[in-house]
Amino acid sequence: PNSGQSQFRYYVDPTLIRIEPSFGRVTGGTAVQIFGSGFVSELLSTTVVIFDGALRPATDVASTIMFATTPASTIQLTR
Repeated sequence: PNSGQSQFRYYVDPTLIRIEPSFGRVTGGTAVQIFGSGFVSELLSTTVVIFDGALRPATDVASTIMFATTPASTIQLTR
């Protein structure tokens, strides 16, 4: 290969298996573990997940697990 040429890499779409815990405080701040397959940390300088429309950085990304912290909920709750 010509070292002066850019390389293009293909990745499979990630698959979500489960999120633990599956609930948290409406004020946010819940640490969650996200399990699945096909997670790729080198695609971007920061891997992000989306909670309720809000982007949050993921940490310690491996091919089958990553971690994130939930933001505050934007859903209005009534009692």
